[in-house]
Amino acid sequence: MTGPDGTQSDNDARVQGSGTVYQVGQIRGDARMGNIDNSRRTTVSLGTFGVVVGVVMTLVIGFAVWKFVVTDAQPDGSPPAGATTSSETRTPPDGVRTKEVRLTRGTGADVDGNDVAATPGPGAIGEIDLHLGEFNLLHANGGGFYDDRGPEQQAQQRCTAAVAGGKYTDEAILPAAPGTQHCFATSDGQVGWLRVKSAELASVNSDAFTVLAVRVWRP
Repeated sequence: MTGPDGTQSDNDARVQGSGTVYQVGQIRGDARMGNIDNSRRTTVSLGTFGVVVGVVMTLVIGFAVWKFVVTDAQPDGSPPAGATTSSETRTPPDGVRTKEVRLTRGTGADVDGNDVAATPGPGAIGEIDLHLGEFNLLHANGGGFYDDRGPEQQAQQRCTAAVAGGKYTDEAILPAAPGTQHCFATSDGQVGWLRVKSAELASVNSDAFTVLAVRVWRP
C-alpha cells in the first residue's frame, strides 16, 4: 500500500460491516481509522419511570371507581339500593309521607296538608294542629297527646286505637327529648303521630326550637 508521501506500507485496512474500519498491522503515523457513533442516547431513570407508572395507575383506579358509582345507580336515576333519604322525602310502605316540622316559640303548623311551614300564632287553634308555646310546651288542636312506644311502621294502628279511645294522657308535652313519641288528633279529624328528632329549648332567645317527624292518617 502506497502512503501519501509515496512510501510503501505492508499494512492493510479492511472494512467490516457497514463502514467500520479496523487495522491489520501498523499503519504509519498516528492516523486512526474507525466508525464514530455520534447518535444521541436517552436515559430514563427509575424514579421518572415510577412517577409515570403511578400516574397511569391513579387514572385507571379513578375510572374504575367512577364506573362503579355510575353503574350502581338505578336506571331511572333513583338512589342505589340501601341508600337513605331525609324524613322530608321518605315514604314508608303504607304510602304516608313522613313530614319534618320545625317549630320555634310562639309558632305552629298545619300538618293536615303538605305545607308544614311554621307560622306565628296564639295557639293550636283554627287550622294550626301543633303549637309550641312560650314556655316550651307543645299543644295539639285535638285536645292533647297520647304516649306512644314502638316502631314507626305500626304507628298508624296504635295511634288510631289511642285517639278512638278518647282519653289522652297529656294536655301538653315538652318536646325536648329526642326519640319520644306521641299520638294526637288534628283539626281535620285525622290521626297524627310525632317523634321528637331534635330540640334546643334552653335558649331564652327566639332561637329555641324543636324538630318533629310527623305522620297523619284518615281514621
